[in-house]
Amino acid sequence: MFFGGGLRAASLVFGVNSVAVTNPRSNPDERPRLLYVVTSAKSVRLLRGQLRYMAAAGFDVTMASAPGPELDAAAEQDGVRTVAVPMAGGLSPLSDLKALRALRRLMQEVRPHITNVSTTKAGLIGGLAARSAGV
Repeated sequence: MFFGGGLRAASLVFGVNSVAVTNPRSNPDERPRLLYVVTSAKSVRLLRGQLRYMAAAGFDVTMASAPGPELDAAAEQDGVRTVAVPMAGGLSPLSDLKALRALRRLMQEVRPHITNVSTTKAGLIGGLAARSAGV
């Protein structure tokens, strides 16, 4: 089974045990990097169980969204890295360009094996950032 970025699941076991995942392009001892992007910090609440599960399964999880208490709670309670990227709701070309640049820099830093862009604006901006960062 193949996932984006060349990530290959050697054996995928859902449950209490673990998810055995290997990445043929990097050090086998390196944990696969997973980057989630949503527009609003309130949307982070929808991913809370998934963030915790993926971190426990051995992924190096980073969550990016607009700043807010929900984003801070994900870092504290789910044990994942969080990054505040200002993203305005609605159409805002200048703000969207700033968010695109910030997400591209984040993706160049993290070099995720998997990106999960979950909301409409994050999907557009995050997808463009991933493409331009080469991830």
